[in-house]
Amino acid sequence: KGEYSFQMTMNEDVWILTPSLSYDYIFLTRKWGRLSLGAAAGAMILSTSQQIAFKAVRTDLTQVEAPIDYLKQRVLQGTANSTNVTDIGPIFRLHLTFRPPPITKFWNTQMEVRIGGNYGFVYLNRDVDGTGQAIMGNTLQGTFPLTSLGFKSQETNKFEMMGGFIQVGIVF
Repeated sequence: KGEYSFQMTMNEDVWILTPSLSYDYIFLTRKWGRLSLGAAAGAMILSTSQQIAFKAVRTDLTQVEAPIDYLKQRVLQGTANSTNVTDIGPIFRLHLTFRPPPITKFWNTQMEVRIGGNYGFVYLNRDVDGTGQAIMGNTLQGTFPLTSLGFKSQETNKFEMMGGFIQVGIVF
């Protein structure tokens, strides 16, 4: 019999840049403004870094006699880091745009409101590195690479981004 505990902490930084070209089709123009439907296509450029720390502890609940009582608690812990830099995939958007008439002639600017949705994906090519430790009692028994626990040194994951958006801005 034993008591188990497991802790894992993960921190991830994600940077996304999505340059795109769009086209709007104006289908309604009135004195209160104009409405248009639009589409956009572009690239999603993604960079990530991830840090994971884990610790698994097993403590025996049965009575353990000396000299092996130091084995009563066993710990497996480690850290893993993964990064990918500037992986690129496509992104597509559809939107409905409302543009009221200009209030002033200041630099020929107008307000614009867009509501829409988007979908994009990127295949992330991650480089993974890390180490683990086995501790019996208070004694370090050994260290090992995370590949011995089944972690791959390189991974390819598909990152998908699907969602809706509301944009409000000024058009020059």
